Amino acid sequence: MKFLTYALLILWLPACLTALVFLVRPSRRWPVFGTRPRALLMLVAFVFGVPVVAALIAPESMRAKPGEATAGAPPATATSPTQTSPTQTAPTQTAAAESGDEVVSHPEYYLELSQAKAVKAKGGRVILGGKITNAAARPIRNPRVECYLSKGKQSAGTVAGSVRKTIPAGGEVAFAAVDLGAAEGAWDHQICKITGAEVAG
Repeated sequence: MKFLTYALLILWLPACLTALVFLVRPSRRWPVFGTRPRALLMLVAFVFGVPVVAALIAPESMRAKPGEATAGAPPATATSPTQTSPTQTAPTQTAAAESGDEVVSHPEYYLELSQAKAVKAKGGRVILGGKITNAAARPIRNPRVECYLSKGKQSAGTVAGSVRKTIPAGGEVAFAAVDLGAAEGAWDHQICKITGAEVAG
């Protein structure tokens, strides 16, 4: 029965194509294809009848049973509600990463300088004030701030200094009157950034 089933399935497509050809050009040599209505009837019989017959005569071993996996398909795997998607990061993993080697090696990456304002003092010295926010899970101290000074297109050099404060984990600290040194010339514009820091504790 298995051989007969395979034979029917193999002959099914050629039979359908043959009926389709005779539907376009009927032949009186073949009575069943002598007219277009007969050819159409045979085409419908081949298209729908052969699969039904093949399914009826197929052995039990060839029929898929409910609940059985299809051949070649991987078995379904149940997903636990507590599993985390590969694209997601658990909060505990994020905290561990922030408190690990990355913070120790580059603590300045977790600091944000805002409201920075530099003023001119005696002797051409530059005094800076502003606010620093710490996004890491560990306290960071003594951030080093560097400011590029200019007037129009003319550079007045770069000055730098350290803010002698400790910024708590997830917190912020305001600072004022940090001496960055003397400028090389006249300036009216500054671009400041944090270039270094230390992990506290």
